[in-house]
Amino acid sequence: FLRFKLIVYIHGGEIRSYVQVSPLIRWTLKLCLRKCYAAIAVSEDLKSEAIAFAPSVRRKIFVISNGIDIREIERQKAYEYPRKYILFVGRLHPVKGIDTLIEAFQRIMDRTPQLDLLVVGTGPLDRSLHRMVAERGSVNRIIFLGDRERSEVYALLKGCEFLVLPSHREGCPMVVLEAMAAGKITIGSKVKGIVDLVKHETTGVLFQADHFSELSDLILQYYSDHTRRAALEDNIKGIGLEMYDIQRLCDKHLEVYAGLRRKLRICLISAFYYQDEACSGLSSYYFVLAESLIDLGHELHLVTSENGSFPSNVATVPVAVRQRELTRPDPSGVGGTRFRALAARLLFSLKAYLSVRELDRSVGIDVIVAPELFAPALLVGFLMGSKLVTRLHAPTYIGDHFNQRYRYEFVGRLLSLPEKAQAKRSTGLSVASERLASIIAADWSIPRETIQVIPNSVRIDWVRQLAAQQPREISGEYLLYFGRLEKLKGVHVISAALSQVFSERPDIMMVFIGKDCGLKEMILRDNHHYRDKIIFLDTVEKGRLFGAIRYAKLVLLPSLFENQSNAALEAMALGRPIIGTPGTFSEQIIEDNINGFVVEPGDPRALSARIVSCLRMDDLDRIGQNAYRSIAALDSKRIALRNVEFYRDAIGLAKPR
Repeated sequence: FLRFKLIVYIHGGEIRSYVQVSPLIRWTLKLCLRKCYAAIAVSEDLKSEAIAFAPSVRRKIFVISNGIDIREIERQKAYEYPRKYILFVGRLHPVKGIDTLIEAFQRIMDRTPQLDLLVVGTGPLDRSLHRMVAERGSVNRIIFLGDRERSEVYALLKGCEFLVLPSHREGCPMVVLEAMAAGKITIGSKVKGIVDLVKHETTGVLFQADHFSELSDLILQYYSDHTRRAALEDNIKGIGLEMYDIQRLCDKHLEVYAGLRRKLRICLISAFYYQDEACSGLSSYYFVLAESLIDLGHELHLVTSENGSFPSNVATVPVAVRQRELTRPDPSGVGGTRFRALAARLLFSLKAYLSVRELDRSVGIDVIVAPELFAPALLVGFLMGSKLVTRLHAPTYIGDHFNQRYRYEFVGRLLSLPEKAQAKRSTGLSVASERLASIIAADWSIPRETIQVIPNSVRIDWVRQLAAQQPREISGEYLLYFGRLEKLKGVHVISAALSQVFSERPDIMMVFIGKDCGLKEMILRDNHHYRDKIIFLDTVEKGRLFGAIRYAKLVLLPSLFENQSNAALEAMALGRPIIGTPGTFSEQIIEDNINGFVVEPGDPRALSARIVSCLRMDDLDRIGQNAYRSIAALDSKRIALRNVEFYRDAIGLAKPR
């Protein structure tokens, strides 16, 4: 429709007055709001009115208040005037209520012989107001200054007793902000715009519009009571006006022009969400991502498998494919189960594409985010690739290699081809660690510079609140591992280390939480003398898991390979010390002996020695508290902001069109 970006500004009159002039103006404004690139309202009320007038503007309208030049106001000297004065600044228009102010001031002139009213501005009421003042003999006390340069207005504000603004309607009155920057209070009417800025009897005083008797009483009261007025002026000094600084607001305007403040419609595709029986990190990742994006005000749609209910504000589209049909096949099922799983993944990809296509047609999706694991967005990549951002977690061939799933490694790589195809058809790629970025770039022939490194995150407050609600379930001191019981996660290394730990510390217990992938019997066999010290819990709901983490003495996460462990982030958020391994997530977030511990992967002796030495430490809790403090940089809202910036850049929303 337009070959340029149209930005519509809404200050108040456009919606409240101009649309009443003629049907043509009303139609034109509605068309502009519908077709504009973005709209800017100077207050929340005006934003609501604009949305009511043209609902389609909802997702592209932003509130940016009027701005003031704080430093210029502070530099300005007070206006030189021989008498004390109160000030009005604005158009001489009925909507500004100037006649109410003149009436109120004339009622108290006899009681305030040393006070004048200075009026700055011109407008349609100019002649009638001059005539009214002349007829009542007030020309020496009510002074019309006409239009003045802004620097003179600043000086007038600096020298006045206070500002009076008796308007019937306002958007975001700049003169109130300028008065505050000058250290002066405002006596204003109780109308939208003014009440957003003036807090009654805190930073100013409010009165009912058109009530000149109430206004005259307030003028007399705050002119006469210097102590009371000074108290309000002191309150103004404590207000941070930086949010109204013109330079800062210019940056916000530029962000709108570039598309950086536009709220996105995001579709997440993940068969795994919140929690799943396979203990997949995908579930935690996409739940945390979705909730954080919603907190930032973006619109979320989730395409996921039929995996039950979960606590979320996301609009959900279920796909009729169950999680267990998608997960890695049992290696004992030599051919059939492998290819049944592959067929289920392709079916999910097809149904996910159909769901996303329908969403895009009905609401207009800006960006589609999906994991590479199991290629749930394979068809989306081929047919809607310009909107697809793929998050690289750990392709199946990497896990298959460490778990020794197939006799011939090429089988795992063959089954990962759909994941590779999805990644290559995506407009953007992100990953949590430099190491995985380098591995995938080399293995899949993808330029390394096209893969953005953005760490995983954790909802720190939510994790801690959920854990605090849980009673202690396991008595005594215990070590904890949670996640899938598989070799990739180093569970066989824990198994081999436990006998030495139990012999040194017979009072300690070992708790495993997560799905058994064939290692439970091996653990019991390796530690047959200590079976009574080992507890196995299957996948448990989040609250119960966080409670178990909260009371653990030490968390063991000795993975052979890890992109970035969600389990580690959750443990650190709960202030628990971790033993991790280098070359995985540990070098990114763990400093050995500072906020956690590091041992070489695949070395049971090193692991058992480190566990025993940690259990002997008197200040182990200090390490846990350091872990909690260091995780703040990975709080979900902070990382969500980085993801949004990446999405915008990937789909070209931040670039001029």
